[in-house]
Amino acid sequence: MMSDLVKQGLSPGFALDITCIDEEDGTDWDLSLPHKQEKAMMMVKTQKPLFLIGSPCCRAFSTWQALNAARGDTEAYEETKKQSIKHLEFVCRLYQEQLDSGRYFIHEHPEGASSWKEPSIQGIMSTPSVERTVGDQCMYGAEARRGKDKGRPVRKPTAWMSNSEEVLKVSVVGAKESEDDAQGNTENGMFPVVAVRLATAPDIQLNCVEP
Repeated sequence: MMSDLVKQGLSPGFALDITCIDEEDGTDWDLSLPHKQEKAMMMVKTQKPLFLIGSPCCRAFSTWQALNAARGDTEAYEETKKQSIKHLEFVCRLYQEQLDSGRYFIHEHPEGASSWKEPSIQGIMSTPSVERTVGDQCMYGAEARRGKDKGRPVRKPTAWMSNSEEVLKVSVVGAKESEDDAQGNTENGMFPVVAVRLATAPDIQLNCVEP
């Protein structure tokens, strides 16, 4: 996907998630750590990316996870969600930095995720230039990965939040013929890939791969 940006004459930047290594200290980019957050914020402030693409871990905000927790280890689920909320709050601080500096951001989470009701997200949404739309991932190649419907389009309604009107116009392209499938392509990082395709001129990608 980064090579596609280069072909278009665009300049891809850095990716920060738990699967990426910080070349300065050889450790993971674990954004739950305060010193990593400070470093990430400084990178955004100094490199001034035109677009910041955020795809924080969404598992703790899903309805299925909440239902499973009710039947199992509720304490473990609550701790996981607590950490996810902290991560979301940090990502929103990065979005605010983009807004304050006159640049752009793109944020995605499943359309039905409870994260959209979190105060940090609501705070960003209250900015006049920020809007939210819903698009279907099947239009960007999402397919069922197993079962009798393997290879068929997966609708996966996804909500996008951005201060770029042009990006949101692209994101609302819907699917006329697609089928829901709980598996989707989240394990392969489909959300960040779709976000890169949506951006008209991105030069940074920030995401968190789900465990």
